[in-house]
Amino acid sequence: MIQRETLLEWAVAVLEKKNAPMHVNDISTAIVRLHRGVTVSDEDLTARLSSVLLSESKKKGSKIRKPLNKQKKPRKGMYRLARTATPKLTPNTPDHPITAQSVGAAGEHAVVSELLYRGFNASQMAVDDGIDIVASKDSSFFHIQVKTSNQNKNGSFGFSVRRDRFIAKDWQSTYYVFVLRRLLSNRYINDFIVLPNSILKHFDSNGVFGGKDSISLTVTCEGSDQFKVNKTEDVTKYVNDWNVMKGG
Repeated sequence: MIQRETLLEWAVAVLEKKNAPMHVNDISTAIVRLHRGVTVSDEDLTARLSSVLLSESKKKGSKIRKPLNKQKKPRKGMYRLARTATPKLTPNTPDHPITAQSVGAAGEHAVVSELLYRGFNASQMAVDDGIDIVASKDSSFFHIQVKTSNQNKNGSFGFSVRRDRFIAKDWQSTYYVFVLRRLLSNRYINDFIVLPNSILKHFDSNGVFGGKDSISLTVTCEGSDQFKVNKTEDVTKYVNDWNVMKGG
């Protein structure tokens, strides 16, 4: 069973993204999208979440509140974040330019960390020949290429994969992890799009990428939690879903 504190933290994060009242069913759906490792059924998750949010909303000083209808009565199944007069926090942004090498290395370390938390044994390669990380779990090995991008001014994320390396590493065990670094609710977070090699091949064969020497990807986040590649391919189900890395 998901711990109460964890479920509450996830719900708060969803409400922060939406920045508006939400029904418990919609909060539950958003949690499933963002945390693909959730193993409980949708019905059980919603019921548990409803119980947690209802009890939390009754606590003095809680972040969770029930919005009221025109009759000043709580709206059934609806929740919002408490309004506070807390001064806006200033994110701890670097006071000097960050090199592309630093961004790339940071993304690789972040991916290794996520893998270790999920029971993989993972190690970075000494030489980058198209594979950045080799990981193993349950006697299966995974070859991972990591690409990292900070959010651009227009809200998108840009990535590029050398086509010669894409072709050379055309293996069933190859995975691409795209790290999206962005500022959300005055703090920096990482989202990870975990794509099997076969998915990128499918996109490429359908002309999604184009380009002779490199594969270019632009990832956009539409709404609060829908992610698209090059404005056409919905990859939301691959966001933070490490379960796609399974041995064959």
